[in-house]
Amino acid sequence: MLNVIDYQIWYAKNHRLIPQKGGKPHNIRLHTPEKEKLKTWLLASPSHCHVAYYKMARHLPQLHAKEKAFRTAIQDISYYRRVSRKKGYSDDPEVIQERLNLVEQGSTWPRPYVQRICFTDEV
Repeated sequence: MLNVIDYQIWYAKNHRLIPQKGGKPHNIRLHTPEKEKLKTWLLASPSHCHVAYYKMARHLPQLHAKEKAFRTAIQDISYYRRVSRKKGYSDDPEVIQERLNLVEQGSTWPRPYVQRICFTDEV
């Protein structure tokens, strides 16, 4: 005989063999009229294109959407965000002083050495 108890038999009958993913909506999308509202809002002001996806729900509460829905809707209307790369300079006074010291020290370096350093920093 099998060494099982009644609870194990009950559990096997009433539960699936493989756990299922649950709780997530499958279709997180905006429909065409809502996409048009989003497009007109984006084009209404240049500052709107800088609003983060997760903050759009605050600006457009009538759409009842979340970040993922805004992201896919913006891609569907062929609107792309391009963010320029930022230089990694710090505003910290210690870092500024360190960079200034490096520049003052580097003013005495020979030209080929400086060119080699600049090339390796840009790559």
